[in-house]
Amino acid sequence: MVLPDRRVPRGIDDSKKLPATERARLCGRLKDCAVVGIGIVEADEIDSLNIYWATMKAMTLAVDQVAATLGCAPGHVLVDGNRLPRWSYPATAIVGGDAASLSIAAASIVAKHA
Repeated sequence: MVLPDRRVPRGIDDSKKLPATERARLCGRLKDCAVVGIGIVEADEIDSLNIYWATMKAMTLAVDQVAATLGCAPGHVLVDGNRLPRWSYPATAIVGGDAASLSIAAASIVAKHA
């Protein structure tokens, strides 16, 4: 997710701290103003890859989608967690990223409503 320079919706927080109705409201607002990429890996693929590699694949699909929308690679990717996919994008893994980064918190909100 790439947030706009301006008009970021108010109320973005760790998605686990927000009521479902507020997450739904923010999700709609974020989809209207941000560049959003969603990576989906189906259950049978999760079973064949395992949850770790399926998560890495979903992250890669999401960031590739953002890059395609932007028409260029992202300058830097922030990932919630302690591991990064094997990709060429410059990136930083942040444990507890929902609390540390507005863009990670926003992405987590969208992920729960995609």
